Amino acid sequence: MADLTWVDVIDSAVKISAGALISGIGAYFLTRSKQDHENKKIKFEQELIILKEIVERIEESGDYLNDYSHLSRRISLPSGAEQVKINSQLVMSGYKSMIKAQGLAYLIGQEQLSTALDEVCKFLLQFYYFVSEKLADSGVDEMAAMFEEAREKLEFLNKSINVARNEVTVTYSKISIK
Repeated sequence: MADLTWVDVIDSAVKISAGALISGIGAYFLTRSKQDHENKKIKFEQELIILKEIVERIEESGDYLNDYSHLSRRISLPSGAEQVKINSQLVMSGYKSMIKAQGLAYLIGQEQLSTALDEVCKFLLQFYYFVSEKLADSGVDEMAAMFEEAREKLEFLNKSINVARNEVTVTYSKISIK
């Protein structure tokens, strides 16, 4: 009878140990899975915050360009050249804002968005040089033709900014909690 009791005790101990081991392994994988999901959720939320900041930077840059466009239309010649140089700082502010947006896109690993923003940055810088050097140094007669060229460049810039906005939308749809 004593042998049977020891067998029962050992059998019960093995069953309890196996049950505890299975429960422990299950709890480990469940906790790990939940933690992975929480980490992905946090990453997703951080990327959304960064995307929101990118959108704000793009809009800020567009606002600077619109302000420049508006102020440039009010320039009274012949003192307009000096005003053009002053207003060109708005274009540079737009460029700086777009550079920050591009850096944020790199930060979250969005290559296509960053490339689209890089294109806008290049055009903004070209436009800045155009308005701060070429346009500001032109005479009264040349200025009217230059303003038409500046208007065309602004149109192109606005189209480029819209492409960047669309790329933000595509990026938003790409990131998700996986």
